[in-house]
Amino acid sequence: MIERALLTETLAAEALGRIDAATGALVPPLHPSTTYQRGADNCYPQGRVYSRLRRGQIPA
Repeated sequence: MIERALLTETLAAEALGRIDAATGALVPPLHPSTTYQRGADNCYPQGRVYSRLRRGQIPA
């Protein structure tokens, strides 16, 4: 079998061979996040802060 150099895309997908010591992952994990419903004054009732204001809100 002929061995070929890996394509750039393959190396990128495999994180250049880096393995996270804590998790064994090849790439950093995704951390889902959420925002919360706001009051009529556009503020969070419990004082939470979210950086992407006015995106994807639903009426209270």
